[in-house]
Amino acid sequence: MDIDPKIFQQLIDTFNIELEEQLQLITEGLVKLEKDIDPKEAETILHSIFRSAHNIKGSSRSIGIMELGDIAHKLENIFQQLRDEKVLPSKEVIDVGFEALEAMRKAFAAFVNKNPVAERGAASAAGGQKKSDESAENLQHDEYVKISIAKIAEISALIDELQMVKLHVADRLSQSKGILQKFSELNEKTFNNQMLIQKELMKLYNVDYTTNSQFKLLAENLQYQVRLLQLTPVDAVLQPLIGTARTLSRELNKEINLTISSGGIDLDRFMLEVLKNPLQHLLRNAIDHGIETADVRKEMGKEAIGQIHIKVASEGNRIVVIFSDDGAGINAQKVLESAINKKLITEYESNNLTEAQRLDFVFSPGVSTKETITELSGRGVGLDVVRTSVQSIGGDVSLTTELGQGTTIKLSLPLTLASDRGVFIRVRDSYFVIPTTAVTRIVELDRDQIDSVQSGYAFMLEGRPVPLRDLANMLNFATLDEKTEKAEKISIVVISKGWTLVGLIVDEIFGEQEIVIKPIIEPLNILPCISGATLTGQGDVVLVLNPIYLVEAAVSTSGKLSKVNLRVHR
Repeated sequence: MDIDPKIFQQLIDTFNIELEEQLQLITEGLVKLEKDIDPKEAETILHSIFRSAHNIKGSSRSIGIMELGDIAHKLENIFQQLRDEKVLPSKEVIDVGFEALEAMRKAFAAFVNKNPVAERGAASAAGGQKKSDESAENLQHDEYVKISIAKIAEISALIDELQMVKLHVADRLSQSKGILQKFSELNEKTFNNQMLIQKELMKLYNVDYTTNSQFKLLAENLQYQVRLLQLTPVDAVLQPLIGTARTLSRELNKEINLTISSGGIDLDRFMLEVLKNPLQHLLRNAIDHGIETADVRKEMGKEAIGQIHIKVASEGNRIVVIFSDDGAGINAQKVLESAINKKLITEYESNNLTEAQRLDFVFSPGVSTKETITELSGRGVGLDVVRTSVQSIGGDVSLTTELGQGTTIKLSLPLTLASDRGVFIRVRDSYFVIPTTAVTRIVELDRDQIDSVQSGYAFMLEGRPVPLRDLANMLNFATLDEKTEKAEKISIVVISKGWTLVGLIVDEIFGEQEIVIKPIIEPLNILPCISGATLTGQGDVVLVLNPIYLVEAAVSTSGKLSKVNLRVHR
């Protein structure tokens, strides 16, 4: 008898979550078995891997994924024998274990691709072809997240309290209506008794003020609890790096020791999706171009085994991911020479740069040439994508290095994407928001403080020339703003992407406030200059500009964002 497609989809979804949990347990066990550990602990780990393989075998066969079940069965037999004979696995056996993990992911991805129902419900299978990787991994965190019963109970309690406040507000509205009714019945003589009226109104105001404060507190608490539901352990993106490190080290004939410390930290699940590719790239870059071969390391007096450390920690209201290696390091002067060759900066402008500012160009697109690839150990190729990805979620990237000793790259991330702060601006008769994280400075300049340069206009900021662009012109707004044209001062928002600064001329700046960024639908979602939308306190929709794209467009030849005429009226 055929199973109902909806039920089958639910089975696939449930299995997908269980599979990833069990594969992560096996991965953690294999990593521990590679190290010198207590025999008693090793015995426990062997049994844990055996049990996980057994669970995968049973679950996969129960829903008809026989190939995956067969792989799990073979892995189960291997670790059952090791456990029963109390023998530690050799390096070759551990390699087989990691290969089995990859094979199981590919088997699940293949099953999903062949089965339309499974493909809709469980596109999160990992492994297989690149297309399978992308569809699989993206849905895993987009659609499912574990929620404890205790957390649901907390939110339910908050909702109950909100319901009580709601009833209280309704009662106050009823009282207000009664007072208004009394006003309608008053005659001129009664109006003379103003003190009595003021007393009643003040009493009503005080009660309403207290009720509003309670409601605000409850709403903020509920918002916080809901944000917590969106968090996922950072291990979800860190654990797959172990397999990548093993594969690359074998391919490049290098010995690598990768250590990961997640600190038990959780991150917004969308942020984790964004971080997947940057972390993979940083790891590949470190192994391929940073860590030297064993022979070279010995000649330099280093240990033959290269060390790569990934640490996640809290720093105030930020989460940091520190990625370090003890490889060749990066030559800051070579990075600068490459940037000058690419015309990202002139020799004159580069004279006063610090070493950190020189190194920052390694995150610029195309900063490496064939000549500098060798001298820079390949650094810079694709690192612009790392910074762009991290900045797209409100984070930033910094780098420190020492030639011959290694490199440390630090990703600084917000705790959550649920809310942010933004600077509200007016451009002609349209209103926009620029995320505060990208705003370096807000300035007002006299017109004689603006200089004409070859590429357009610029102004000096702390002794440094900053290119200036009219945001209205970039957005293809044709009409002029009379108030701005006649104003003695010009309002400028200075935004940044890495070390690159750009000044944007706007018609009016209203200030900064908290915003909640929401996704937008067609046709606006196809415009790279728009990253979302937010609501004002009055309920008006305001578009959120993409600061990264603004900077890129501003430093381009035309300085235009697109040929689409954006008009958003309040």
